[in-house]
Parts: sequence; structure tokens; C-alpha cells
Amino acid sequence: MGYINSTFVPDMQVDEERQKISLIVDMDEGKSFTISSIDFIGLDEDALQSISKGLYFKRGDVYNQRLVSHFMHEHASLLPINVSPDSRIRFDRDNKLATIGVAFDFRDCPSQ
Repeated sequence: MGYINSTFVPDMQVDEERQKISLIVDMDEGKSFTISSIDFIGLDEDALQSISKGLYFKRGDVYNQRLVSHFMHEHASLLPINVSPDSRIRFDRDNKLATIGVAFDFRDCPSQ
């Protein structure tokens, strides 16, 4: 839920005599990120009006990767054939402000 800079450090201890392994994972969540902007690239005004009504999130919400990915998969029919929906999501992360801009690219041939 917004923790996009989480880090995980595993610590494994092996007890060969008892044939046991202990695994401890130290997790640092980092900052919780909020959505700073939402952009749609390559849609005409009618498609933009229609698609923006189905958003599960808005500017200022805590970032949730599952909701962003689900939204794009739901609207995959607007993408060219044989294009992965997840490959058409762009992010603009500001670590200092703990914000992330999300852009959905629906163009036939996106520029990188």
C-alpha cells in the first residue's frame, strides 16, 4: 500500500545437526507513496471521458500497484494487439516527496 521502495534482507541460519533452517526476513517499508498525477496518452476525448470514469484511484490516494495494473488490464482492448498492458504503464517517481505520477500509454507506437 504505497511502499514502493521496500527492501527485504533475508537471514538464514542452518542447524545441520537437527536438519532445520531458520529464515528471518528483515523488512524496511520505506515511505508510503501517494499518486501525484494520472495521465492518459493516445486517447481521443470520448475515450478519455469513458475510461476516466472507471478509475479505482485518484490523485492524492496512496499508490496501489494492484489497482493500477488491474485498471490497465481491464482496458487492454484499447491497446494494439499482442501488447502487454503492464508494458504501457509509465511511472514518474519522486523519492524526496514520496509521490508517483502514473501515465497510461494507449498509443499504437509509443515513444520511449
